[in-house]
Amino acid sequence: MPPLSKFETTRIRVTSLNAVVADPRRLSTVARELVGVLTPAVLQPLPEALQLPDTLNAVQDWVAQRTLDSEVHLVSDRSSAKVLGLLMLAPFNEPERVTTVHVGYLLAESAWGQGYASELIAGLVACYQSHGQTVQLLGGVAAGHRASSKVLQKNGFVLLHQLSTPATNMYGLHIP
Repeated sequence: MPPLSKFETTRIRVTSLNAVVADPRRLSTVARELVGVLTPAVLQPLPEALQLPDTLNAVQDWVAQRTLDSEVHLVSDRSSAKVLGLLMLAPFNEPERVTTVHVGYLLAESAWGQGYASELIAGLVACYQSHGQTVQLLGGVAAGHRASSKVLQKNGFVLLHQLSTPATNMYGLHIP
């Protein structure tokens, strides 16, 4: 399955950041916007290794590190171009198996509770459906993080007990 380059929904635009990382000037511009997005509250559900100080250099390094193993996408408001967050897609291609993509997203605190997460995941699902290829989407949610669980369930993901742990609930969606 080819990497996603971009997609849009009613209120958001999603564009790839992987190419931006190669250009230090563009990465610096994006990192300045992300300093206000990647706050301790936003990063709190992530493992310790993914936490970072809220400095420009730390954010640049953090984004560059994520692009090494994931497709990283910038999530922006379509009307204002304000950065709302990041979408990360980590594909796992195994021969003779359905392509599996681990989905992760981080939205600015200012975007919480406004339906952006549900719209983002719905747009992602629609984008994959339009490719016409079979894919398994997986999303991990920190146990007890009901809002994120609800976002995935609302978009057709189901709890995968066999992949869940006491700390993380794993949800999956098979797109034929």
